[in-house]
Amino acid sequence: MNRFLVTSFLLFSFTTASTAAQAAGNFNAPSFGFVQEMAGVVENGTVSANLYDSLTASRNDIRLGAFGGEVLIDPTLSSSNSTGIGYKYPFTANMAAYGKLYMDTTTGASYTNVTLGFSYTGSASSLLYNGNAEIFNCSACKGGQSESYVFLKAAGFFQPQQKAIAGASFGAEISMQTSPSPTSTDLFLGMRWHAKGNVLLDLGVMRNIGNVSTVATPAFVRLNVGF
Repeated sequence: MNRFLVTSFLLFSFTTASTAAQAAGNFNAPSFGFVQEMAGVVENGTVSANLYDSLTASRNDIRLGAFGGEVLIDPTLSSSNSTGIGYKYPFTANMAAYGKLYMDTTTGASYTNVTLGFSYTGSASSLLYNGNAEIFNCSACKGGQSESYVFLKAAGFFQPQQKAIAGASFGAEISMQTSPSPTSTDLFLGMRWHAKGNVLLDLGVMRNIGNVSTVATPAFVRLNVGF
């Protein structure tokens, strides 16, 4: 299973890299939500980085616009949940696929983590919506055995048209781990403010992760800056 996923990742990377110049990327749609991937990518030659992120479920901290898509870098040092380095390729303005690979041969377990995912982002009037399916395989997460996790995620962001709150949107996201058992469902509610100068601020009012719910101001925070 692990060899199959690694091979799939390498084939995916080769194919997307060879045709990246033909990508029809959406540089206006968001690249990410509170905890999920969207179909947008950052502009070529730019860098997007999380200076602070209180949600551990959000693992892509650095994004580089390159090769007609987006290079994804996760600096997490924990071998069991790091997603490593990968690439997101926008097939159209609404659809994107991505893959990531993490390898650590210095530990006794010798981890190899593979992430594969697909996102669809659309809009209807003032509503931005997203669907995101993802598979994360860890070669040694469960007692040294390979384990695959399947996630189905959805999001909706309402974008008011009033000039007084330009750049602001109010969103809700759901993230469901459908495999392995026991399954779980996480929920996130909050607002997003995209200020001038490529500054993005996420402020949550509620998060439910596993069986723990938090209602607070804020319940989670992310500060992302583009360069």
